[in-house]
Amino acid sequence: MGDIEGIIPGLPLQLLVSAPTECVESAHMPIVFIHGVANRRDHAYLRDENIRNALFRRFLGPVIEDPPDTPVTNPYWGDSGAAFRWNHRSLPGSGIERFGPDDGDELLISAHLAGETPDESRILVDTAARSVADAVDLLLTFAAPENDDETAVEEFADLADRVTALVPELTGSRGLELAGSDEEALDHLISRIGDTPSQAVESFGATQLWERFGESLVRMRSAAARISSRGALSVARAPMHSRVALFLGDVLAYVAQRGDVSDPGPIVRTVVSGLDDARHHGGKLVVVAHSMGGNIVYDVLSQYRPDLRVDVLVTVGSQVGLFAELGLLRADVAAGRAPDAPVDRLPNVDRWLNVFDLNDLLGFATDGIFAGSADHAYSTGRGLVAAHSAYFRLPSFYRRLAARLAE
Repeated sequence: MGDIEGIIPGLPLQLLVSAPTECVESAHMPIVFIHGVANRRDHAYLRDENIRNALFRRFLGPVIEDPPDTPVTNPYWGDSGAAFRWNHRSLPGSGIERFGPDDGDELLISAHLAGETPDESRILVDTAARSVADAVDLLLTFAAPENDDETAVEEFADLADRVTALVPELTGSRGLELAGSDEEALDHLISRIGDTPSQAVESFGATQLWERFGESLVRMRSAAARISSRGALSVARAPMHSRVALFLGDVLAYVAQRGDVSDPGPIVRTVVSGLDDARHHGGKLVVVAHSMGGNIVYDVLSQYRPDLRVDVLVTVGSQVGLFAELGLLRADVAAGRAPDAPVDRLPNVDRWLNVFDLNDLLGFATDGIFAGSADHAYSTGRGLVAAHSAYFRLPSFYRRLAARLAE
């Protein structure tokens, strides 16, 4: 988790660890985030959106503009996705549980405890022994606010900025991984934060940091206890089954309803409207698309609205390459091409970064298919189940993306 690795031959994938401090150019750049499947506008969605927006502004803002003023647009298309006419009666079993934030916490921490009997006093320390960056991301994941209060979200983004910047120093000091308990590791971390000059908007003292990280430890240990208890797998199976059904349903709903260029479907219209709204801010445009959002935005930029110019397109854990190979994109990109010939680059996209975790079974490569795209491998540190949804929960992901955009 938290490291972008040069694991694809020929690609310069090693990113800077510290956030860039200078802009390549000072042009105004709004950010548009296009979500993937299985998202519905509930409390968890709104909370994650607000935290994601704050992290985009905090980490990408210094690269593209003054952080507080960086506009972030989030076209929401979930209401036009799958609708289950019999309320999930197609799922095996009964008493299907709704996939909510608690299940997400369990999936996140399960990657760190899989196959092990966790020592609840050393979850942070044991994770740091494998990777300090993993430990910092894990701690911050559980320190994220549970509500969408604007002040709490901005304070969390500030804290994430400060702590992730310390990862190289923490790795060299070997204080976290050598601690006797998680409390000792927190002592070391908090002392390092206090010794580091900060440009933070909010100044956290030792007491506030202990309160925030102490609560994070409590939530972490609670999740660990749930997944290590007997029967945890059977409890988790129902919501996971429901999640898979919603995932597949949204994919099929989009393909069936996307319409043609003369009569676009509702999801296409929603995404196009979001892109147009962002364009009204003027200047350049950064589009970040997760999972199915990448397939949708490729359809939009290649077929529905080729007049829309995007300065930077970032697809994350997406299936654009797979859709191209299966002939599922709106454009027949393989028509008239030799089997190994790359697809022409999108003329309205200046730069295309495609990011995936090799543990993410839903993330696919693009640069062997599309000219002008560049693949980047990012390790979330999660297992096969949790990797796909983990990218935007990890502050280190934003720091490394900012460093890439600064190049």
